[in-house]
Amino acid sequence: IKLLGIATNRQSLIEFKNNLEGNEDFSSVSIPISSLEAEANIEYEMSFDYLPIKPEKKIKLKLN
Repeated sequence: IKLLGIATNRQSLIEFKNNLEGNEDFSSVSIPISSLEAEANIEYEMSFDYLPIKPEKKIKLKLN
């Protein structure tokens, strides 16, 4: 997934990145260093992989 956006400040962008990294549904979270140069109103580009949710176990039904 490629995400483009505007962050209020550098700290909120870093927190967002850390939250994604802490979630097992996402991996390979990446933000270019250039996105972290500014202090406020940061236009950023982020990429990450979304790992699909594991399929639920199928329940076998017995029909009479």
